[in-house]
Amino acid sequence: KAVQVDLPLGIEASTDRLVQAARNIVPPEWIQQLVEDTLDEITAYMIGESDTFEVGIRLSDRIEVATREIKSILEEMDAAELLYVQVVEPTVLDSLGQGVDLTFGVSVTDSEVLGALREVAPPAWVQEQVELVIDEAGPYLAGKTDSFSMEVSLVENKRLAGSIIEGMVREKLTT
Repeated sequence: KAVQVDLPLGIEASTDRLVQAARNIVPPEWIQQLVEDTLDEITAYMIGESDTFEVGIRLSDRIEVATREIKSILEEMDAAELLYVQVVEPTVLDSLGQGVDLTFGVSVTDSEVLGALREVAPPAWVQEQVELVIDEAGPYLAGKTDSFSMEVSLVENKRLAGSIIEGMVREKLTT
């Protein structure tokens, strides 16, 4: 029976899906090869063919598969929408307060600002940014780089949102 697992940000995934992902990341044939290689090393040591033995588990070659699985799970769970609702919107609302009052009795409500934000940075855009971060983290997690950094530029989004809000304000002033 599948059980729901609560992940960060209120994301829920079934245990069946997580087990499927784990099996895709470390498939049985990969584990079988790992066990055989380990036994070969230990056997050579035990029968005196070698003075030492070393068992190494290279997970770096599984990072690419893991990143694909993570992206797939996040997309299936609509994590971008949850990220929007639980992180982006509250952050915007905290910085705005209770809307923006302008001159001549015109104001821009929180919902209008959030609407403009969703127009210029929809959940699909957020999903894309999350996937870019995952892609950038992959080489670091695989040990191919010593560090990683990722910058998500909001310059264009802010400019576009400003234009949308400016249009709303003009329409309100005209009305």
